[in-house]
Amino acid sequence: MSAHTINHLENTDAYHEDALNSLTAADVALAHAPALAIDGPHFLTDVNEAFVESILSTGGAKLSSMATADEHSGMTSRQKWTLNWDAAGQSAGLPKAIFVKSTPPEPAHREMLSVLHMQELEARFYNTIQPEIADIAPRSFYSEFYAGGRFLIVLEDLESSASKPYWIRDKASIEHVKAVAISLAKLHAKFWQSPRLESDLRWVRPRTCRYGWPWLNGLNKSVRAAFAETASEILLPETSRSMLQDWSLGADAVFKYMDTLPSTVLHGDSHLGNTFSYSDGSAGLFDWQVVFSGHGLRDFAYFLLSAIDEDDRKLHEKSIFNLYIDTLRDLGVAIKTDEAWNLYCLFVLDHWDANITAFVHGSYNHDTAALERGLIATNGSIVENDIAGRLSSLMKKL
Repeated sequence: MSAHTINHLENTDAYHEDALNSLTAADVALAHAPALAIDGPHFLTDVNEAFVESILSTGGAKLSSMATADEHSGMTSRQKWTLNWDAAGQSAGLPKAIFVKSTPPEPAHREMLSVLHMQELEARFYNTIQPEIADIAPRSFYSEFYAGGRFLIVLEDLESSASKPYWIRDKASIEHVKAVAISLAKLHAKFWQSPRLESDLRWVRPRTCRYGWPWLNGLNKSVRAAFAETASEILLPETSRSMLQDWSLGADAVFKYMDTLPSTVLHGDSHLGNTFSYSDGSAGLFDWQVVFSGHGLRDFAYFLLSAIDEDDRKLHEKSIFNLYIDTLRDLGVAIKTDEAWNLYCLFVLDHWDANITAFVHGSYNHDTAALERGLIATNGSIVENDIAGRLSSLMKKL
């Protein structure tokens, strides 16, 4: 067990939970405040020519014009701008487009950002971690965060650099799934049991010590119950229904156990819709709002069962797992295959929670058919890999 894990687990008793609950109450209040005294830009309306020139211009280059190319919102406000530079800007190769994420105007959307400190995590990621893994994450030109879910992040536009962002509804090729598995292994190997998790990366917290964890864990429990009451036989067959009851009873203990495993930096929300492919076929990830520390197989299981359907799972689940493990080994991480496979199967339950939550809460703007695809593949893995038996065996030891 790493010192990072021990130090944090010492704080997971009642007083630590009380502190997190108090902080959650403050974060909710800040999110719902109509305005805060913030000096820096943090809304889409703050992104104008003067601001863009201030963060991008070199050698006195000036924007001839900038125009909105795309705009959509969800948990955050998002907008793409095309940029037309003068001769100096063109000569310097300044970006022809940028993608901006910023504070949502709706207090309800700011609430989740604020409680989970999502705006802080993503800004910190781009300012500290991204430069070390630049081949698997977009470049940021500006990243700042404030209280109450307020923030502004300016990123390179992936599509203008010939990369392909994926939506969760997309049918991913097995080649792309393998490429993401390799990129996840690169991320995890880079920070595997790193002493930096106790120093400059201490803000990358273990799951049960994350900001808002009691709130998020309570949400998990409520959606499991709601899903059990409403899900069809296709999405929750009888074999998985009984498994869901066992998981609801044992999840708290399992989550604490998972925090004792070798840890690394996790993307945290590594579903297919947060991945992209480069023109050479390699892959990366975006939307780093849920970064936390834990075992790398958590990210891998979360991704894999969001990206493949049941037919592909039957054919490729084990081989893509082996690719991920082999890549870790090639990068210097010693890991036993049998132990890793058992952990992967247990982390399938973690992915299940996320999929159920998105499904119960109206998909969080995810495509319903894609969520159903993931639930069916997860059910297949639960049955074929005897995850109920694996959970029961672990619970006897805890």
